[in-house]
Amino acid sequence: MASTLKVDILQDSGGNNLVTSNGSGVITSAGFGKIGQVVQDVTQGTLSSSSTTYSDICSLTITPSSTSSKILLCFQANGSVGPDEYIGISLFKDGTAISGSQGNTASGNRVNETAGVQAIGNESRSIYRQQNESGMYLDSPASSSQITYALKFRRTYSNSNDTVYINRNVDDNNGGYNIRTISTLTAMEILP
Repeated sequence: MASTLKVDILQDSGGNNLVTSNGSGVITSAGFGKIGQVVQDVTQGTLSSSSTTYSDICSLTITPSSTSSKILLCFQANGSVGPDEYIGISLFKDGTAISGSQGNTASGNRVNETAGVQAIGNESRSIYRQQNESGMYLDSPASSSQITYALKFRRTYSNSNDTVYINRNVDDNNGGYNIRTISTLTAMEILP
């Protein structure tokens, strides 16, 4: 025998509305892990650095609607280095590297980064190639204030203090084999 349960409101034990209905089939839910908002920054221009200090690739701001919200960060960056060169790429929150997003296994002279680009051995053809680094990280800011997230890069090591590049090849001459690309950072609020 079939049974029917009719309610206008479903609440949790704290009295918070989880599901409401207006009686005509229109249902409103509390979210249940839905995406509340999406913010993205796209860098189309080329970037370069010969410094071991971080520089921005992409940067954005997002204001969570709840202190219980989580922020899903998705990034992708294209880097190019010459022989014996390396790029470190890291996620930052309000100017500080997000430690949980980095390797956290560095020892000796090794460094922690979220991602990295390195030369293809010592081959000079490295200057004609870009490497794509991409990933995701789920942050729990426990805040409803505006947050600034950034994707940054730096030269992590060099025998010759060479320059490293984002969104272009090292050899960026006007040849049909050279490409220019984009890098992106996307933040999605995951509702509680």
